[in-house]
Amino acid sequence: MKSRPEKSEALAGATGRASSVKNQATKQGIDMTDSKAPAVASTSVSQQASRAPVVNTFQSARPKAAASLLGVGVSTFWRWAKEREDFPKARKLSSSCTVFDVQELMAWRDAQAKQ
Repeated sequence: MKSRPEKSEALAGATGRASSVKNQATKQGIDMTDSKAPAVASTSVSQQASRAPVVNTFQSARPKAAASLLGVGVSTFWRWAKEREDFPKARKLSSSCTVFDVQELMAWRDAQAKQ
């Protein structure tokens, strides 16, 4: 069995290959710098945080997957959704796509176990 090279060895190999390409380009008179690239100014951590992308933490599950999460069949899942007042509400994304919030389902399941 072959041993895997250490990360530092792999990084050194990649760095060596990159500098080799740059050296060859320089010998051939090719400029490897991009003069059209905008200058990168240093930004503070607070500025970087304000530019952080907004992450949607809503995880949804279709009814079949949601039923599987709860360990019941799809028909039982739909019966619970119809009959139980405290069951998490469905969200209609379109006329043929219904989803449930996974975190709401897990909280509901945990609450049922405590009763």
